Amino acid sequence: MTAQPHGIVELDRVAVRYGEQAVFANLSLRLEQGSFTILTGPSGAGKTSLLQLLYLAQPPSAGRVFVLGRDLAGVKRAERHKLRRRIGVVFQEHGLLDHLSAFDNVALPLRAAGQKPKDYAKDVLDLLTWVGLRDKVAALAPSLSGGERQRVAIARAIVGKPNLLIADEPTGNVDAEMSGRILRLFQELSRRGVTILIASHDVNFMRESGARIIRLADGALTEGPPARAMEKA
Repeated sequence: MTAQPHGIVELDRVAVRYGEQAVFANLSLRLEQGSFTILTGPSGAGKTSLLQLLYLAQPPSAGRVFVLGRDLAGVKRAERHKLRRRIGVVFQEHGLLDHLSAFDNVALPLRAAGQKPKDYAKDVLDLLTWVGLRDKVAALAPSLSGGERQRVAIARAIVGKPNLLIADEPTGNVDAEMSGRILRLFQELSRRGVTILIASHDVNFMRESGARIIRLADGALTEGPPARAMEKA
């Protein structure tokens, strides 16, 4: 790998260990701009650890991680905050704040970046409309269904126009119809140039996505169609 990678994400012989226990080692991966990739594999294989590397939640135990053209080993703390603003993250548990409305939950990253409501109100409303929640703008998070909360979480993840979107089991708690709707959102984002990496066990989601499928198991990444990717999962 060169010192100046061209991919949005590149892992170069990366390892993650907890004490003496290796989650994976010598792992390499490259994601290009606008690519749509689904990561699958058995529970405990290290999918969450891999995602955490990419949204800067933990450093590798060995190897090099490049995100958005930056070698994370050389990124200082203040720079990490700026880099994180270019990364959208969707967690399976949504992570919405119960005391806030759908609008205010989506607006959180913009408020944290110092923007004022008059500057972001239209963008937030447009995005809620785009995810089919224009009529839920004022609804508090606990009053929303699981699928609605997931779409609010997706809207919050992309409101800052990230270059990279990472999602952990985004369809784990929704029905097939909502899973299809969420898939179409991701496909549209990919067409707009956002690089997307999703961890999922949903075989139907994988089959319908048209995405690149990679499987993490026994410390190694392999690539193939959904049926092969899910073998022994």
